[in-house]
Amino acid sequence: MRAWTLRTPRLELACHDPSSADAYAEAVAGSRESLARFMSFALHEPDGRAYTELFVAFRERFTRGDYTFGMRARD
Repeated sequence: MRAWTLRTPRLELACHDPSSADAYAEAVAGSRESLARFMSFALHEPDGRAYTELFVAFRERFTRGDYTFGMRARD
């Protein structure tokens, strides 16, 4: 059995979900200026389709043991 999500009271680590790509692109768009200093991908215009493809690739690699997690604060 694989764990797609790990949760603590304050934090959630989860395999990126392709269905959340548009929301991710929107979050990046709203924080581009801050993110660009640390994350080169934020220099480019966010594209939900590109994130969907990336998240699908992450999920495929995840099933083979390459664990790329997204991190979210739990409110």
